Amino acid sequence: MDDTLFDHTATMALALSRLQHREAPLRAVRFPSLLERYRRYLDEIQPGRPGGPPTHDEARLERFRRIATWVGVDDPESDALRWSSRYRRAYQRARRPVPGAPELLRRLHETARVGVVTNNHTREQLGKIRAIGIGRWLDALVTSEETGLEKPDPGIFRVALDRLGASPERAVMVGDSWPTDIVGAMRAGLPAVWLRRTATARGGGGGVRTIRSLEPTEEVARLILRRTGAPKRRRTE
Repeated sequence: MDDTLFDHTATMALALSRLQHREAPLRAVRFPSLLERYRRYLDEIQPGRPGGPPTHDEARLERFRRIATWVGVDDPESDALRWSSRYRRAYQRARRPVPGAPELLRRLHETARVGVVTNNHTREQLGKIRAIGIGRWLDALVTSEETGLEKPDPGIFRVALDRLGASPERAVMVGDSWPTDIVGAMRAGLPAVWLRRTATARGGGGGVRTIRSLEPTEEVARLILRRTGAPKRRRTE
């Protein structure tokens, strides 16, 4: 979901930029440094992990507590509360799909069943699906919150296969994260296509086909469908 269909990276950067524009203490640091720091805290502080905050709101607040301490404000708690709230509103307004994602899903859905496997909370991901308008082309949403499993655990992929009525050899996984999406798919016996949108992404090998973009639609759709005998949808008259 994130950075494969929903452009989390662009949305996050835009929301953080808008927050920085409004807050003088944040304007005192260069944006690339602020973005790098927030990304680090985003990786370190995830809701639901053992010993971590239980909710998205609490995780986000803790990230901004650390940001506030880093920039040296007088009242980190107060600033973190305000920044967390403003960032969330900006993030919600800035939500956008990965370029080409809606068109590709629409094209794939003409002949195949499509599911999303995501390490996140169900409500959060449903909100993104609605915001970028792709729900009509999805047949299943499988989340780590719902299943108690996280990619790269092959079990979460097997749940998705069961819901789609597909066997591993008749399906394909497309994802941007090599260690979670691609390694997890291979462990589950699924062919995979790696969406490597940035040159800094690490991974590759094992006969996995790599693409840089979800565009052009027809070319990418043919590649994905060629990787598998994807299960056909039953058409109704």
